[in-house]
Amino acid sequence: MKIFLVRHGESVGNTKRGFISGRSDTQGLTIKGKSQVARAAFTLDGLPIKTVITSPVVRAKESAEILQRILCAPVVVDVSLSELDHGVIEGHYWWEMRDRFPPNWRKNLREDYKTRYEGGESFKELAKRVYDGYQKILKNYSGDILLVTHQAILATLIYCHTKGNPDDDALSYMEFVHSTFTSNAAIVELDVATKKHTLRKLSLPPLEANTDAVKIYVKGVVETSSADLNAERLTTFSRNHVFLVKNSRSLLFKLLSDEGTLGGERLASMYTFLEKNNSIPAPHLIHFDPSGVFFKDAVFILDYLMGDSIVTCLANHPERMNKLHHELYETVIAIHSLPVSAVESFWSPHDWGKAARPVWEDYIGSQIDTIVTRLPEFKLKEKTCAKIVSSLTSLKNYLSSASRWVPLHGDFAPQNLIVEHKNEVCRLIRIIDFERARIGDGLWDLVFYFGWLERANEKAAANWKTICFNNLRGNEKKHFEEYRMLFHAWTVLDMLDYKGNEKRKEVAMVSKKLLEK
Repeated sequence: MKIFLVRHGESVGNTKRGFISGRSDTQGLTIKGKSQVARAAFTLDGLPIKTVITSPVVRAKESAEILQRILCAPVVVDVSLSELDHGVIEGHYWWEMRDRFPPNWRKNLREDYKTRYEGGESFKELAKRVYDGYQKILKNYSGDILLVTHQAILATLIYCHTKGNPDDDALSYMEFVHSTFTSNAAIVELDVATKKHTLRKLSLPPLEANTDAVKIYVKGVVETSSADLNAERLTTFSRNHVFLVKNSRSLLFKLLSDEGTLGGERLASMYTFLEKNNSIPAPHLIHFDPSGVFFKDAVFILDYLMGDSIVTCLANHPERMNKLHHELYETVIAIHSLPVSAVESFWSPHDWGKAARPVWEDYIGSQIDTIVTRLPEFKLKEKTCAKIVSSLTSLKNYLSSASRWVPLHGDFAPQNLIVEHKNEVCRLIRIIDFERARIGDGLWDLVFYFGWLERANEKAAANWKTICFNNLRGNEKKHFEEYRMLFHAWTVLDMLDYKGNEKRKEVAMVSKKLLEK
């Protein structure tokens, strides 16, 4: 028989240095705490654990529920595993209540064995409670079990297991309790036969993104049932890891390897803002975890509306896309109409550093300079190269004189546009992937989608261009064409920068043909 001990995950009280949570704290686990427990469960998954026994305190019960969902073992509450009763000082910072500590504690800067906390219990009473409870657990359970409890209780359990009744040597016990520390969600293994204990892991390393890890994370941290999940990895051009997770609902799981923690916080602010703007069919943010505990990078989980991407429309019925394109155009304009003053603190990627050039004219200007410099590598006709240089030079001059920038989606690829089909009508229901959002020229969003359409279906592209040109004024049509040249040249540059990426190569070869036209 083996007994596994797990300390509860980080609680809200743990984040408040000097705060005495005790038994009465009802705030429970932080996002980081939930991730810590799920990470511990990943390590324990597959072991023949028959029962999870937990302290009745909220932070321990929440931890036990996460373990139960992942390990599929029943949970039993046992008051002998409860936190030390700190009496009247619970719910306060220790310095606020220093006058309520016994004088000998204040002198020695630590508790003794027999003196009670005012209105609470002593370590002698705690030790007896835990020792008696542990003996009952050994008597009443067989097979491997898991105990979820607290720092002092966990240390006491180890002492009872390895040395016996604390009351037999109070001094030794108190020295042990005050010197034994286990971090949140650490795993300790007790071997009943040998009376030995093993600290399995004090701090578990983050996991790589794979289907099994994603399923356990979602089941432990986001969902509330132990029902089986399906997780399917989705293809993406970025370095982000993206999975579609399904059980009673569909979720989009993203590991933001391309963004970093600051980028994740920016996106969380963005999606929270968009949720308040019903005119824009953006995803709803369900969960954001920047802790780096379970996975190295920040975790994003969004709701996922089941539907088809516009790719399906392009393949099967491009002739029916006119109404859809009008609807999409109005939605693009709604995004561009958001007040810059309301979104500039999180819409533009200031956290990407200098390489990202968050100022639009610098960002596009740097790409133009790179393309012109590396144009010989494109292996295009001389006439085509001259046309590209002329268009991009004109575009760069326009950027230096333009003044009105708006919030952009930045990545209007067809796979980011979700539609539903009813009565042979295509209707836009969701725009996803705001990761490339910037503040810049609204023409870019229009051209970005047009460039993708050109590679997929000429008639659909012509339909979109007509809608755009019916609304553009003055030189905007000319700059639309210049941005189109930039879009396709940039795609070819990406192919050169990501050698070996067959998907990028496939679209780049089509863009090369369009540039040569």
